[in-house]
Amino acid sequence: MLEWGNADIDFRGLQDGTLNLILRNRFEKEIHNFEPDLKKEFHEQIKALKQEKQKIQGMLSNLTGQVAEMQLANAFRSRKRFKLSTFFTIPDGGNIQDEKRINEKTDESSFNISETSLSISETPLSIGETPLNISETPLNISETSFNISETSLNITDTPLNIVDVKTRVIFQREDGKNMELDIVAESSCGRILLVEVKKQAAKSGRSMIEDFHEKVMVYQNLRPDNIMIPAFLSLGGFTETATILCREKKIAINERIVNF
Repeated sequence: MLEWGNADIDFRGLQDGTLNLILRNRFEKEIHNFEPDLKKEFHEQIKALKQEKQKIQGMLSNLTGQVAEMQLANAFRSRKRFKLSTFFTIPDGGNIQDEKRINEKTDESSFNISETSLSISETPLSIGETPLNISETPLNISETSFNISETSLNITDTPLNIVDVKTRVIFQREDGKNMELDIVAESSCGRILLVEVKKQAAKSGRSMIEDFHEKVMVYQNLRPDNIMIPAFLSLGGFTETATILCREKKIAINERIVNF
């Protein structure tokens, strides 16, 4: 039933029809009773191919995201000293303020207390005793309140001096949930730039901003002595609600990578 093929290691069925006769003799009943559903088979194959495509696209998106993170991290390292506005658009014209380092100027004025002495006029006693005539003026106390002037340090005006840049920083929430920050860039002054990177065609929505803000708050609790500067890079852009939330949470944003 078999004969040599084109190569010494190849075999093929006999081409003279013998194999066809043998198969018909042994499996003719099964062949006649079987009706192949080619449409169903094609749909199953297409479904499997789509799943494989989605898997490959997910791997590709992950790799492209890592490349974007590396590009931005390398830009931080090469630039080293820069203002936040060099890489990101700051909400409300740079109104990101440090609430932890507030310079309090207290102007305390002294208390002015004016007290008049008691004036007691007493007539001498006679046969008829007149009551004592006591005239007392109340204390006159003039007190000025404390004048406290608080000025906030605008943390976006002072250039960062980057001393360490890390990518894919993993940490844990109090309940044990793992969280990850794409880029953590530390400055010599104690400020830390936290960056979320989204390299996707779709716009980043409000839920992504909320998740990132939660990471920033958790990381701030882990590093209470440092000042966190949140920033979000979305190459696909932002939805309107996401932009509004970034403005409310004082998150710097950008839609492109600045290379140096």
